[in-house]
Amino acid sequence: MPSTDLSPFSVVPYSRDYLVEFVRFKTGWDRRSEVSKKQQLTYLCNYLEVDHIDAKTIVVENEYIDRHYLEDYSEYYARCFPSHPRQCSRLHFFRSEFSESQFLTALGSNDRAFGEHFLSGPSYLGFAVIRPIPHTILARVCLRPYSAFNNHPRDYRVITRKNEVSLFGFTLSVDAAPFIEQDKVVSACATSALWTIFSTCPEHMGVMAPSPSAITKAASHAAGAETRTFPTTGLTTVQVATTLKHYGLEPSKLLSDAKWSFNDLKESVFAFVTNDTPILLGGDVYQIDGSEGRVARLGLHLVCLLGYHIGPMEGTRDEGSIRAHRIDRYYGLISSASFETFNGLSSRTSLLLHSLPRYIWRCRIRVGDELLTDVLFDATEIPQGQVLIGYISYQLDGEILWRVVEADIAARKWDTFDTVPDNAKAHSSTFTRFFAGFRDKTWLNTAYGPLGLPRRPPKFGETDLYKNISLRSDAFIIRRGSGRTIAEWPLNTEKAYIWVVDELGDLVVGEDVAEEDGGFLGHPTLIDGKPARLGGELHFSQEKGVWLVNLKSRAYSAHILPGSAEEKEYLSHLLEKNFGPGPIEAEFPA
Repeated sequence: MPSTDLSPFSVVPYSRDYLVEFVRFKTGWDRRSEVSKKQQLTYLCNYLEVDHIDAKTIVVENEYIDRHYLEDYSEYYARCFPSHPRQCSRLHFFRSEFSESQFLTALGSNDRAFGEHFLSGPSYLGFAVIRPIPHTILARVCLRPYSAFNNHPRDYRVITRKNEVSLFGFTLSVDAAPFIEQDKVVSACATSALWTIFSTCPEHMGVMAPSPSAITKAASHAAGAETRTFPTTGLTTVQVATTLKHYGLEPSKLLSDAKWSFNDLKESVFAFVTNDTPILLGGDVYQIDGSEGRVARLGLHLVCLLGYHIGPMEGTRDEGSIRAHRIDRYYGLISSASFETFNGLSSRTSLLLHSLPRYIWRCRIRVGDELLTDVLFDATEIPQGQVLIGYISYQLDGEILWRVVEADIAARKWDTFDTVPDNAKAHSSTFTRFFAGFRDKTWLNTAYGPLGLPRRPPKFGETDLYKNISLRSDAFIIRRGSGRTIAEWPLNTEKAYIWVVDELGDLVVGEDVAEEDGGFLGHPTLIDGKPARLGGELHFSQEKGVWLVNLKSRAYSAHILPGSAEEKEYLSHLLEKNFGPGPIEAEFPA
């Protein structure tokens, strides 16, 4: 994992502000205010904040491979001149409250009771896949329907399917209809509506649901030769029907003449949806100007209808004998203590959280009957590429073996092995590349922890009127390894300071501004709300005559347990690498 990436996973309390910052960082949006106004993101937050939904915790997968986005990437995004990432992120939402340390402990010990109590069943609300492209960010969203759909089955009807996901080994499921946002490049509204049908009812086709780009390509067979496939501008009725047939479904065009009534529409929706068959609804969309009552045509639109609501009966039973005519709303989708390390990291979770290809080769090395180590290879990589994923050591001798290999590669001893055949040297290059870059890739994560976005919402004074993070003019940077002792820093012993470690391992320091001074300027304001590795406080002790540094930061250190070995290790690295010699000590909680 590159040192500039976020942690492969995070567990954070739910907040709208965290979602805004996460999307802003992952998609490259510059202004926070633009992200916070995005309609689809606002809708998602409103749903998660409804009283009977009440999301409490978010588990973030920062390195998630989405099959459909990967296909779309290969068809279009990979050919763009600016580079776009090919990995998505997946956010899981839960009603239960738990911390990152609790999750890691349960993951490392295979605690199924934790999964059943905190993760599965009523606690799991669903997930949202975030594409790493600007603006059209939602790749796949599966959220549990509102409780009314389950509590009042006679009045509410919605088509759902069971969506199973694996969260680092925990199997979760949510009954939902998948939603995708049209990106207006490989998919417009018609493609997105078709994607919803195929993703909701894949059993009707007997195949896996196709990606948006595959749907658009299938529709292009019915287009003229002069029409481009990508970027798409939308699909015609003929193209929609062609796509349905391409994937084994039989389209039936209803209510296409001018004689149909709204009751005809209600009867059709009732008949299809009651039998778990989605229906496509197309037509003109108009916007009414509330101030003057003017009507403006916005254009053609296609949606996938998945549900309905039966309104109250009016008049006598005879007058309301046809139940379908009472439809008044439509719902659619615009423990092990044995020695085991992975790549030298002495935690089982480091392997479980590592982003891995779907197919892996494993080479097992034994000494007698004892398993010493595994070597993992990427079975999907090209032979001359970086095939080596890493190693797992099951014995201390196995870890010592790899340390020797790493040291020999660093000393270039392998270059002196003249007896090694040339073809073997070519294949051994994957080992030299792996260990040559391994230290640089993992050192910052080991010393300061992986990058993480602020784990709390902005406080009063930290944002301007447009909800952008207030920028500070007093912050200064101390480069890692600069050699400047704390006595040389522009500090006042009468004042308190806050600091963060940025993605490069440098310190960003600023004055600790209290609320009574006109607003709170906390850790996110030091780096514009961007990801950081650690955060804490710095103040001078007149009693001891030294500066004291701690990890008190709800934004960037809330996941670190006070008094833990992790806290002591991080502070030790800070004192050695960033503060240097001088009158400074680590401050631990009482």
